Amino acid sequence: MLKIVLLILLILILAFVILGLFTRRLRTTHYELHSKKIKGKITAVFISDFHNCGNIKKIVGMVNEYSPDLVLFGGDLADRLSLDKKSLELAEILSKKYKCYFAPGNHEYHLPSPDKFFEKLKNMGITVLEEQLCTVSVKGNKIQICGVYDGEKLSSYGDKTQLETVSNNSNKELYRILLAHFPMYVKSYLRRGFDLILSGHEHGGIVGIPKGNKNENKGLIGHKGFFPRFSAGEYSSHHCTMIVSRGISSMPYNLLIPRFFNRPELVTISIKGI
Repeated sequence: MLKIVLLILLILILAFVILGLFTRRLRTTHYELHSKKIKGKITAVFISDFHNCGNIKKIVGMVNEYSPDLVLFGGDLADRLSLDKKSLELAEILSKKYKCYFAPGNHEYHLPSPDKFFEKLKNMGITVLEEQLCTVSVKGNKIQICGVYDGEKLSSYGDKTQLETVSNNSNKELYRILLAHFPMYVKSYLRRGFDLILSGHEHGGIVGIPKGNKNENKGLIGHKGFFPRFSAGEYSSHHCTMIVSRGISSMPYNLLIPRFFNRPELVTISIKGI
């Protein structure tokens, strides 16, 4: 009897491990949004938490298949341990074909020289939004892309926060996208009335607990403890949508921060006029 119980237990453990490994495979997650501020359709790809580790050829192929109007990098493109070689390779390939915009995450600021990394991105033609914003014309639409490190960090231009600086300088009549690495400051983001907020950082909560919507999961482990409120998926409030990416990093980084039932993802977004 004991042998049967042990055999069943072993089978269950193996099934869990195999399924867990399968759910580490990179996927595309698509979101469709609507806005009165947009005419026609704008498409974007959101890449977050690459951590200098991933299958560049596969990622580029997936981006090319979608052929977006914009490529948005949401922080932790580089990594504090493995640094930035593959990150720069991915960025350079994509920047040759697409309009690319980057806002930093915590790992960029742990590089030996963050400013040199940002300068390399700029030399590729990538717009670095380090507490800044830019106005972009896409298919007859004017949109604004704002980038901050987080919602509470003080501005280098005065006693306001980074968020207040970009919000106060932006045009609320235009469609506004906020790149903000940390999703936990969502209340501050929402108060500023952005149309779309793009975040990452939580890696889907490491262990994904599936919900009814295929684009959402309740993560188990976050940077601030168990069951982070915003671990992955789409969250809407009034006229604002926040999308939190599970991140796009793959092996061997996912041995350092493992994934179970929580696939890395390339986020694709279409914004259609109403």
